[in-house]
Amino acid sequence: MDRLSINLPKLQLIDFDGNPKNWFSFWSMFQKIDEDPKIEDDVKFAYLMQTTKGKAFDFVQSYHVSKGEYKTVIKNLKTRFADDKMLIELYVRELLKLILNQSHNMSFTDLVDQLDTYLRCLENLGVTKEKYACMLYPLVEASIPEQILIAWERERNSISRNSTANTHDLDLLIQFLRSEVVSAERLRIAKAFCAGEKDKNKTSRQKTDPSRDLSSVTPVPTASSFCYPNKKRKERVEYFLFILFEKKLTAVVTVSRRKKCPFKNEKRKF
Repeated sequence: MDRLSINLPKLQLIDFDGNPKNWFSFWSMFQKIDEDPKIEDDVKFAYLMQTTKGKAFDFVQSYHVSKGEYKTVIKNLKTRFADDKMLIELYVRELLKLILNQSHNMSFTDLVDQLDTYLRCLENLGVTKEKYACMLYPLVEASIPEQILIAWERERNSISRNSTANTHDLDLLIQFLRSEVVSAERLRIAKAFCAGEKDKNKTSRQKTDPSRDLSSVTPVPTASSFCYPNKKRKERVEYFLFILFEKKLTAVVTVSRRKKCPFKNEKRKF
């Protein structure tokens, strides 16, 4: 059976600006060009110049465009902006920055995503969890919120009692944080659904029972209207005063008041 021919969209290569934090995202795409034997080195050099900017472009531009210079410029570019030791120090500092800024307004989901990203970058650099878990675990644990940390301690104690597998606490902690992110996302969806249903029910009740809509109800004048007259209204206002005596309606008095009429004069009219 012949394969279906699908016209996929062209991929846009990621530019590298000289920031070491952006090296992995750049090299993950440009590596396909670098390792392709069908592409000549001078063409690879041209692609490299097109996908660099800022300090990285100035560095690449300082070399002559030729086949012999391409391998040299790639080697020196990695040494300058993607040295393994420098990147390891960079991502360890990023973990420390999360610890120092844990009191700032950062959502739990973003925190876990950043932790996962930094740990994967360190693992790509050879800082594996098996070798450096004892160093990385305190950093990760210190960066998570207190409530999540308390829940993790309960979970870890439960796992240690019920499991005999030789799994380091760092792997268990990362799995726990990922499960907490999934739970938080489910809770957010449930809350959004409940809020939407409440709004729908409120709207439907207002349509079926117009008496619940208080926006069109005319306010009833009270005795406070005598003490605090509305100065903006120029027309004459009639007030109906209901006098109750011994729980019986005894009189209905219509009181007419003109603008700036003192309360004492109103009292005399009664």
